[in-house]
Amino acid sequence: MNINSILIVDDEAMFRDMMVEMLKNKASKTIAVESGSQALKILSRDIFDVVITDIKMPDMNGFQLLEYIRFVDPIVPVIVMTGYNSVHDMQEAMEKGATEYLVKPFKKEEIEIYIDRAVILSLSKRSKILLKYHTIANNLISQSSEPDKNELIIIGKRLMKYINTPNLCLDQSDIELAKKLENTVLVN
Repeated sequence: MNINSILIVDDEAMFRDMMVEMLKNKASKTIAVESGSQALKILSRDIFDVVITDIKMPDMNGFQLLEYIRFVDPIVPVIVMTGYNSVHDMQEAMEKGATEYLVKPFKKEEIEIYIDRAVILSLSKRSKILLKYHTIANNLISQSSEPDKNELIIIGKRLMKYINTPNLCLDQSDIELAKKLENTVLVN
């Protein structure tokens, strides 16, 4: 499975270069940065299909980066990797929302399987959200002679956001609105 973009975050230059080379045929765009703060700058202006981050880094560790990513985009898959095989780190990574946990060194085939699995899971979650929005919009239209046009416009704009940029995530306010609208439809 080829994807659009991968962001790699690791403070070791040789490892970053190796990962970019290893994954050059996996994604149209593979960007590697050396720190969590650099990753945050890139994530603030670009969207990635998957983020792969090391845990131990000098300015910001991978757990802090993972928490930020989960805040900004709760669906983007994040693969956490480390050179230290620690049950505690694995448990913390999964509790904070990592999609996968990988111990270095690993083989190309192994990371590709992790990426494929993470992206498929992300697409599944996104599809469920889209389906929910579609169902809510249809229910609003069918159950009311005059559905609230403002709510339909909001839903339509958010659906278009997905259609135009399918790897873009709905934010928390989108999800809360969907729940509110679903409850409204069910009550009526």
